[in-house]
Amino acid sequence: MATPARGPSTLTGVIRYHNELRQWIGLQVDPPVCKQKEIQLTFYKGDPRNAMALDGCRGTVTGKLALSETGYYSRDMYISDPDVKPDLSCRPVAVPPDPSKAPVVPGVHSYKATLVIDLSKNKPMEAKVWRTDGKRSELTPWQAYLDPLLTGGYCLWVSCREGYSPTSGMATVNGRTESTAPYGDIPGMCPSETGQSSITITCVKDTKKTYPAK
Repeated sequence: MATPARGPSTLTGVIRYHNELRQWIGLQVDPPVCKQKEIQLTFYKGDPRNAMALDGCRGTVTGKLALSETGYYSRDMYISDPDVKPDLSCRPVAVPPDPSKAPVVPGVHSYKATLVIDLSKNKPMEAKVWRTDGKRSELTPWQAYLDPLLTGGYCLWVSCREGYSPTSGMATVNGRTESTAPYGDIPGMCPSETGQSSITITCVKDTKKTYPAK
């Protein structure tokens, strides 16, 4: 593979949002750059939703090209925190609200969740969350209650939302169901590469320890 320039590069092309297993944003460049037809754009300091709204627009991107050395990336080269300038002809599209930041139901003591992943189809994960504190109602959106992390090696760790801790976890991979492999206090699994896998966890609200007055 060709080596990217040391300094910043300015590229033009079509901005694309890919709603896949790993949602990502890219710039389809023409002609190719370093033999790459699309460069991934990553956003750590800014809001990626601003670039998501430019899906399908032509634009100019400035930033330092780098080689993607882990499986976290979806393309062989990327630009981190680029400066993105859409063409004047661009008509931004509406971007749905971030489901992970949706308000949650107050007073939930515990809940259970099943998350489904299928690496072979490269589609977004799906999940169902429901209360287990006597009310049994479904909790939506699921992204407000679970925080999944898919590693570069395609192992999956699923955390409860902030303020809750997991008490149990079961994973089903290749038709076998067993307790999830621990990673600290986070349930996880390495899903099948050929079909659907799932992980079910139970989350319980954290309780603050109190101590008697001296």
